[in-house]
Amino acid sequence: MAGERGVGTSASVSVRDLSDKGLQSALRGEAGRALPATLPTELPDAVSVFSAEDGLSESLVTQVRGIDQVVATTTVRTAMVGLFGSVDADGSQEDVIPRGMRIPVSATAVEPDSYLDVFVGEITPEDRALVRMLAPGEVLLSRSSAGLRGLDVGATVDLGAARGLRVAGVVHDDVTRGNEFLLRADDADAVDLGFGGRTALLVRHAASLTVRDVLDDVAEDAEESGEEVRVWHAGRRVPLVLSTVEVKERFGEFAFRLVLDQREIVVDRAFVETYIVDERMPVIGPVRCHRLIMDDLRAAVDELIAAGYEEWLSPRRYAGCYYPRRIGFGRENLSRHSWGIAIDLNVDFSLPGAGPVPPDELIAIMGRHGFRWGGDFTTPDNHHFEWVGDIATLRPDRT
Repeated sequence: MAGERGVGTSASVSVRDLSDKGLQSALRGEAGRALPATLPTELPDAVSVFSAEDGLSESLVTQVRGIDQVVATTTVRTAMVGLFGSVDADGSQEDVIPRGMRIPVSATAVEPDSYLDVFVGEITPEDRALVRMLAPGEVLLSRSSAGLRGLDVGATVDLGAARGLRVAGVVHDDVTRGNEFLLRADDADAVDLGFGGRTALLVRHAASLTVRDVLDDVAEDAEESGEEVRVWHAGRRVPLVLSTVEVKERFGEFAFRLVLDQREIVVDRAFVETYIVDERMPVIGPVRCHRLIMDDLRAAVDELIAAGYEEWLSPRRYAGCYYPRRIGFGRENLSRHSWGIAIDLNVDFSLPGAGPVPPDELIAIMGRHGFRWGGDFTTPDNHHFEWVGDIATLRPDRT
């Protein structure tokens, strides 16, 4: 991949070289990581996550660390940031991006000394050393990201405000928690990379309901004192969505331009012309989506109509599929609508997590055709259905 590389291509999947039918066949059953035949009900240790949009108070962090059977904690911040270019170790340009645009990449800012202490899985000594020794001005790439980018150790990436970050190593995707880049928290703090204040406290603890109950109590006390804190327990083994790099491998990658004071973004024309198509479907009417989900969406619509759910497909309450935009103002986190792989149905203009809840049968129908219901997300969105493939048939344990 040396030399100029067009945006919208993938090193892992040659999407431009396959027919629609061939791509559809290649995609089915590959979404997400392979699940074991029997899902474990409990691990020797478990991990819970506290999250807050504007950061976590020091008193909450101290209280959590003092709980009996809490083994380790670390703080992380995850965001989608802009990649403005990259140069391989030999000086050749890999990412050549149209002027004024950037490629969205998922990044995690960590404390190298404590980050790995919360892991309950296996980590190779090589990956452990790379994280521990991560120095200022350096970044680690996940294996999937390195393959997608065509980069290796010694390459340089330009994240806009953080120019010239050197790739110090390539680690297993689990080490980056499915994200593409891993960098030091103090590097993210030194310049405005778009992480904002949203912070997560990862808590490794004994896998007991008693500890979970105590953690829930801490979150409730924080909310009563005015902190907007959420906690969830990561013992569930059902992936909710595809990681950003998995989305890129399956559906292509694009560059985009921000629109001043708007959530909407401008996606490069090559991606739109290659992947975004229009089709008229029964009841719902005109639909504009990524071409690789159209077969699944059409089949889901047909089954929903046969089951009597036409009202959920009302064109008056349909809010779109391909709709390139940020999730919120002031951030570069992009909605999966930007790839045209999510669809909003029965929208009543309520806030995410509010509004009508679909019947279980409707959720199951959408799941059989690869679409995860947004109400199952950690931040619920009752109108949202997002293509994730076969894992959509597995509902997460919400207890």
